[in-house]
Amino acid sequence: MHLVRAAIDDWGDAALLLGDELDVELVAPLSGGRVSLHLTLRETFHGGPEWVRDGVEPLRGALRAGEVELFHSVERVDAASAALQLRLARAVGLAAFDDTVRTLVLVPPGPGGRFRVDPAVLAGASSEPSPLEVPVDLVFDGAAPAVVVRSEAGVRAGGPPAPEVRVELPLDRRIDVSVPAAGAGRPPFGIALLPAPR
Repeated sequence: MHLVRAAIDDWGDAALLLGDELDVELVAPLSGGRVSLHLTLRETFHGGPEWVRDGVEPLRGALRAGEVELFHSVERVDAASAALQLRLARAVGLAAFDDTVRTLVLVPPGPGGRFRVDPAVLAGASSEPSPLEVPVDLVFDGAAPAVVVRSEAGVRAGGPPAPEVRVELPLDRRIDVSVPAAGAGRPPFGIALLPAPR
């Protein structure tokens, strides 16, 4: 499992949990109470890939641990992807982070696990027009661990624009990736990938 913090323009911050078998420990900031989750991706006969908790319980709708609501929404970000977005009921810490988060994104390896940042979704979330004109995909390459950021508009991370940028894992520093903006004179769309603080 790899853990990356992502700060995405017009969308917000998230912890990207990369892999198809994930052990996550959530920590309540005030009480220090902990909840451990073992999440795995399994194939289903009719529904394709599905994330399950502790090998049995599918991740759907709100998720509770006893009396505590962990996530108030669990949604597949893209129907063509196995990536899953978990919106936390409140900001909690991850045992692997020295910080709190409100959104976890589970991203399995390969093209079926892409996390798509869609301009249509961004447009609905903000009153300001998004500089993003075409989707940006973040794909986890598990063979040679890397996050691959790609877009038809081109992406860049310090060098010239290219169809994709590979960010090798584990991260040891912040990597800023940008996508050219739609329209002249507008700032580019940015994604910052940061190592998990420890």
